[in-house]
Amino acid sequence: MQPLRERLLDDGTDDGLSMRVRCSGLHLLSELCEHAGRPDEALAALRAWQRCQARRSSMASRARAQAALLQTELMRLHRRLEEQEARRRDTESARAAPQAINEQLCARCTRSSSCRSRCANRPRATR
Repeated sequence: MQPLRERLLDDGTDDGLSMRVRCSGLHLLSELCEHAGRPDEALAALRAWQRCQARRSSMASRARAQAALLQTELMRLHRRLEEQEARRRDTESARAAPQAINEQLCARCTRSSSCRSRCANRPRATR
């Protein structure tokens, strides 16, 4: 049990234990020491558990703040994307309007040209 106690009480190393597992282990260690009649070790484990809980709480708070910042950034990027898509749609419709007008004018010119050519080929009434 001594290697486990040393591993749990060592704050400086990153031994792969999650904060939740470390905190649970320290709490269990303090209870085991208390039941074994070693109050000094139980108190040391309990204080280590309190420090671990404070670090865990601080990390969770920072993680929530970072998540809020990321969510804000994501919403900003979505808004920019929607604005760009709206501009693209506006540009496409602005390009389509002159093109439609041009096609109508071309159709009128074609009809007008064919009318002129038909009229030119008709015999004209003379006085």
